[in-house]
Amino acid sequence: MKRNFFCLLLALLALCVSLPVQAQDPARFDAEIQQLVQSRDSLRLVAPILFVGSSTIRMWQWLPEDFPDMPILNMGFGGSHMSDLLHHAENLVVAVRPRKIFIYEGDNDLSSGKSPGRVMRDTRRLLRLLGQQLPGVPVVLISAKPSPSRWDKRKRYETFNRRLEKLCHRRPELAYADTWFIMLDEQGIPRGDIFLQDQLHMNRKGYELWAEALRPYL
Repeated sequence: MKRNFFCLLLALLALCVSLPVQAQDPARFDAEIQQLVQSRDSLRLVAPILFVGSSTIRMWQWLPEDFPDMPILNMGFGGSHMSDLLHHAENLVVAVRPRKIFIYEGDNDLSSGKSPGRVMRDTRRLLRLLGQQLPGVPVVLISAKPSPSRWDKRKRYETFNRRLEKLCHRRPELAYADTWFIMLDEQGIPRGDIFLQDQLHMNRKGYELWAEALRPYL
């Protein structure tokens, strides 16, 4: 009886351990990446300004409108982590040969339980790859944003943002774009008027704030 119980317990533990690994398998984006590459090739942009990252980038449908007369390319893929971008960097970033790169990752990573240190390790690995493949290309790292649905994890986000900013200050090819404070109200909590109903993704007003904050980095 006890042996059967322990066997069942071990099986359940193995299942719990394996689920996060499966959920973070970068191959889950293969079909979406293929569609993005096909769309990119059809645009025939030369040395574009690349925006890449998770759904916060993917859902920025007004990017070309917010930055007119600029060769803007949106290669966001929803639900991604920094590790996913690292895995797909050759297709999503290197192959584009961009003049500048804006990256938004870390939001989903931290929400899923990854530590700021782990996300920073993935960030450094990605930057190392980009430095080797695209030497001299400026990279703008966008801070993880505050949102009502993930506000309980804000300490983790603030730690990550501080480390991201510190990294950028040490390297001349990097810039840190702070979007955290512009999204807070006078009480220091996420503004209620800039999010969709899911309380995670931004509405048009939220993206207008982002456009204003990021314009100096273009």
